[in-house]
Amino acid sequence: MFCKQCGKEIDNDASFCSFCGAKVTLRKSDSNKNARKVVFSGEVHKCPNCGEVLKAFETKCSSCGYELRGNNVGSSSIEGLIKAISNTKSINEKRELISTFYIPNTKEDIYEFFTMAISQINIKNPCSMSWCSKIEQTLIKAKLCFENTEEYNFLEEKYNEKKRRYESEKWIKRIKRILIYTGLVILIALGITGIVFGLYKAKNYDSIDESPYFALVFFGYFGAIASIGGIIAYSIVTFVKRRYFENYGNNVCEFVNSNDEKAIVVERRKN
Repeated sequence: MFCKQCGKEIDNDASFCSFCGAKVTLRKSDSNKNARKVVFSGEVHKCPNCGEVLKAFETKCSSCGYELRGNNVGSSSIEGLIKAISNTKSINEKRELISTFYIPNTKEDIYEFFTMAISQINIKNPCSMSWCSKIEQTLIKAKLCFENTEEYNFLEEKYNEKKRRYESEKWIKRIKRILIYTGLVILIALGITGIVFGLYKAKNYDSIDESPYFALVFFGYFGAIASIGGIIAYSIVTFVKRRYFENYGNNVCEFVNSNDEKAIVVERRKN
C-alpha cells in the first residue's frame, strides 16, 4: 500500500504514514478485500408446529413431539425405481438401478421402500442379493431416523426372517442340483459297470450277440451315454439361465403378498 500524500510505500495495516505523518484512509474497495466473508449454505428445517430447528434424519420434533411427514418426493422416487426396473431387460442394469437408488429419509417413505424391497427377495429373482444389500443400507438409515427402537427392531426382525428363508431356499436348490448330478453320475457308473461286467462274461462266447449278457452291455452303454448327455444338457441350461437369459426375472417388481409384507402394512397403520 502507498501513501496518498507522499507516495511512499507503507504497511497495509498502518493508520498513519511513517514518512509524512498523513492519516491513511482505506477505500471501500480495499476494506471489502480485507473483510471476512460470511457465506450461508444449505437449508434450515424447522418444525411446522412449534418452529424448533430440526436435526438431520429427525422424524419427530424433539421439542413438541410433532411427527414429520414426507412431501411425496420419496414415494415418487420409489415409483420411478419400480418403473425403471420394469422397463429394463438386462439383469446387470437392474442391479445397478437398485444399488444406486437413493433411500428416502422420512419414516413413511422408509416403510414404503422397505415393504417393496423385502417382497423382491425370493429364489426366482436374480436381483435378490442386490435387494438385500439395499435393505441393509435402509436399516442403517432407519436406525438413524427412528427414535423408537421398537420400530427399527421390527424392520430388522422382518428382514432377518426373510433372509433366513431365502438362504434356506438357496440351500434347498443347491441340494437338489447336487442330487441331480449325483444321480446322473451313479447312472454313468452303473452303466460302465454293466458294460465291463457284460463284456467280461461274454468273452467265453464266439459272439457277444450270443451272450446272455448282451442286454446288460446294451443297457449299460445306453444308460451311460444318456446320463452323460443329461449332465451336459443340465449344465448348459443352468449356465444359459444364469448368464444369458436376460428376460429371466423381468417381473422383478411384482409385489408378493406374503405375511411379512402384510405385517409391515399393519404396523404402519398402527403408527
